[in-house]
Amino acid sequence: MKNYSLLFLSVVTAMCVFSCDNDEKITPPLDIPNVINNSSAKKVFSFDGMEVNAPNIKFDLLSSPNQNSGEIYEAEMEMTLPVSIRTSTTSQTLSPFKFKVNATSTEDRIVFNGDCLHGIGDVKFSVEGVYKQNVGWDSLFVNLKREAPQAAFAGKTFEMTLDERTFDYDELARNFNHTEWKEPFTLPHYTKEGMFMYMGYLRTATKEAAYRFTFQADGTLEIQKRNSENGNFAQLPGRFKYYLADKEIGFIEMDKKYATEIMKLLLANENASPYGFFTSTYLFEDVLNVPFCYKQHGNVLWLALGDKTGITNMNQILFDWRINATDYYNVEEYDPLGFVYMGWNKQENATDQLWWRLEEQ
Repeated sequence: MKNYSLLFLSVVTAMCVFSCDNDEKITPPLDIPNVINNSSAKKVFSFDGMEVNAPNIKFDLLSSPNQNSGEIYEAEMEMTLPVSIRTSTTSQTLSPFKFKVNATSTEDRIVFNGDCLHGIGDVKFSVEGVYKQNVGWDSLFVNLKREAPQAAFAGKTFEMTLDERTFDYDELARNFNHTEWKEPFTLPHYTKEGMFMYMGYLRTATKEAAYRFTFQADGTLEIQKRNSENGNFAQLPGRFKYYLADKEIGFIEMDKKYATEIMKLLLANENASPYGFFTSTYLFEDVLNVPFCYKQHGNVLWLALGDKTGITNMNQILFDWRINATDYYNVEEYDPLGFVYMGWNKQENATDQLWWRLEEQ
């Protein structure tokens, strides 16, 4: 009798456990298209250790390979960041910042990753991220990664000294038509005289400082400035980055503060704005970038601020400087840079550049 009682108790216990298991509610994975575009979710975009709120990130469904009861737990999607990016090195063409991503869901989150539909030059962009469902609020986190070609000058330090060797302006208005020129001197003559005045201003404004640029292999740009009084170099604080788009064009990123200081110096204008020459970096309004051209001859690295579009270069800066720097330049008495502007502004000379000399240390 005792054995029967034990057997009965075991059967009842097993049935109870089985019944309880069946009664447990199984939480299905999140339905991706109905969840991931939640407008009330906190959305954060990150890049290179920086973060910014990005409420307008959008996902569009491209396909739904795995469906169950009308809900989608895995999907190919197009993610659009709320900004346009430059996608050409020869023009200033802008395109929406779009990515094709693969998204999969579990009970409380959606993870995704993918590549950008376009880039600039040889630069590649990718993203990875996660949407998390939390009690009271949901969150979306998107991290951008950028892969760019390695520079031949990576890992090296170059010094720029402001003197008569700093500029190479032989390229300016090189398609010079002597037969149409009616001035007493050639355009190269006026270029040399105008740049001599500009260099005199730069030396005075910087107190004859020298600058060292170390291009680290990880894309960090270390900048040091030499104090002319004691001869010591001190590193500038802040975030400076560089990357190459191809064999001719690259970009430098920096805090808006330094971009503004550079424009103040170049223009001799305390009210100068960096915008127009610098542009915002992705979604970060306080991190600006500027294109540069580069070429290396032996131990000399030549850099030119601007690109090959004929839009971003030093031409307009020099033209405006001659009006601002009244202590160094008088347009009423003698205006060689006015001639430079006219020659440089011709269509056949639009892609010319003013090159700055940096010597390897």
